[in-house]
Amino acid sequence: MLLVFLGGALGVLISTLIRVQGLRLIGYEALPLLLVNVVGATLLGVLVGLIPDAKDQRRLFLGTGLLGGFTSFSAIPASLFPPLKAVAEMHGTAGEPSTYSTEEIGRDPVLDHTGLEGLILAPVSLLVGVLAAALGLWLAQKMIDRRQAGDQS
Repeated sequence: MLLVFLGGALGVLISTLIRVQGLRLIGYEALPLLLVNVVGATLLGVLVGLIPDAKDQRRLFLGTGLLGGFTSFSAIPASLFPPLKAVAEMHGTAGEPSTYSTEEIGRDPVLDHTGLEGLILAPVSLLVGVLAAALGLWLAQKMIDRRQAGDQS
């Protein structure tokens, strides 16, 4: 458990640094989040291909810990909440009028986006993430094949 904890802490730190710098450079979070998730899925595919034993301590630290903390697939559904919450509040509760203006509907006051990023990011991240993991598994197999070819020489 300690290996998973330490790996997870390191993964979250690296991911946060990348996402904060990406947000600072391009002004919104969707692309840095997608980059982190695609890189993480690819590396996890490579790791699983090279270390198939799920109980291997290296895989626990690197896969479950580091890459589990590094990737942020949970941030995708969270980015869907601002428009859903705004629509509910737009209609008010118990017949009361909404406190939202038309400009505010669907805006997340923290991330200052409309939630459209989340609606696009969710299916794109899932599809690209699966493809990235498959690429990682393919790369791992190529590495194994190359290593075995070198051992036979």
